[in-house]
Amino acid sequence: MDQVAAAGGEIAEAAPAMVIDGCGVGVLLPRDHRFLLVHNVGRRHTWWSLPGGRLETGETLGEAAIREAREETGLEIRLGGLLWLRERVRPTGRSLSAIFLGEVVGGREDTGGDPVGVIGALRWVTLEEAAELIEPELLEIAVGALDCAAASAYLSVRE
Repeated sequence: MDQVAAAGGEIAEAAPAMVIDGCGVGVLLPRDHRFLLVHNVGRRHTWWSLPGGRLETGETLGEAAIREAREETGLEIRLGGLLWLRERVRPTGRSLSAIFLGEVVGGREDTGGDPVGVIGALRWVTLEEAAELIEPELLEIAVGALDCAAASAYLSVRE
């Protein structure tokens, strides 16, 4: 353990740095009171989510969100702001997840650009349709954004 100077010049033991072992991003893309979901096809199950994924080395959260949206949907987007940020802290490390509000500015809907090849379909959904497809926490974020009442949010979860 490293030593650090404490108040009054005393030497104290520094806690080891907490490693961020995962960073994920998502993008809420609204259009005509609907928003875009992607259908993820895994080996054992499938699920609907916002376009998004993991950061690559050297990327900012925003850069990752734009890249993931392009890869998974074929759409070029512009980010409008941060809707939600969650930090999970565990004894072995921590992870961050962020959801941005985005705007489609170009491109063509296409799932073929996903290098992992797990996106099976795209679907523009209403809130009512989304309630049957996505997790309640994600639906709550979408409700706030589509009602234009969403504020930046931060949720810290200790596990």
